[in-house]
Amino acid sequence: MMSTQLKTISTVQAAELLGVSKSYLDQLRCFRPNESPPYAKIGARVVYPVVELERWLAARTVNAGKPKK
Repeated sequence: MMSTQLKTISTVQAAELLGVSKSYLDQLRCFRPNESPPYAKIGARVVYPVVELERWLAARTVNAGKPKK
């Protein structure tokens, strides 16, 4: 039987990956949850699935050279 392991990282690591501060992610999570990347809580610990961070970032990517419709 094959097990699938979901790669998760801490808030500090997620902030480094995205190029933002830890406090920015904390603020999104606490005060603007609709804008926050998806996360999971394990006890008091907050972790971010890497695949979800990649999707969240891709959804916010702007292509300046793309013509408007």
